Amino acid sequence: EFDKVQSLEGVYLANLLEPLKPESENKGQKSEDAKDAEALEEESTGTAVEKRHTAKAKSKDETVVRTVISFDKGSYWSYLKAPRVDSLGKEIDCPKDRCWLHMHGVTNFQNYAPFYSTENAIGIIMGTGNVGTKLRSEPDQTNTYMSRDGGQSWVEVHKGAFIYEFGDHGGLIVM
Repeated sequence: EFDKVQSLEGVYLANLLEPLKPESENKGQKSEDAKDAEALEEESTGTAVEKRHTAKAKSKDETVVRTVISFDKGSYWSYLKAPRVDSLGKEIDCPKDRCWLHMHGVTNFQNYAPFYSTENAIGIIMGTGNVGTKLRSEPDQTNTYMSRDGGQSWVEVHKGAFIYEFGDHGGLIVM
């Protein structure tokens, strides 16, 4: 999935698929998350993300979906920075080295509203998703998020998945 932030030139959001290694390859080793904890942070920006973006997943392997953003027309990609607190003001329990925001895109529009922006609401982006190492589809894990600065930072605006619309050039947001 790939979408342009409508109000900002050169800003794009994308969901990329990363193949999981079969269990037989991990036998006697640490789990995938534990093994890659340090590497994930190092790989969360630049060419490592680009390489993953072009990698092909095997048809029978499970895949992990992660959301990335580019602020320079797609030449440099990074994971979305996760908010530190939820919509109730409680700190989000997530290891800093594996903690990113992941958003649902148009391929899952039957269940969740995709990331959304309009040309008239400059810098405002909304979407449904979760904080963690990968995108999850469980309803109790999915919340509604918003960025007011074109994707640089994000806040959880409400627990649960909602649909949304902007009015008055972003001065009115309805969920």
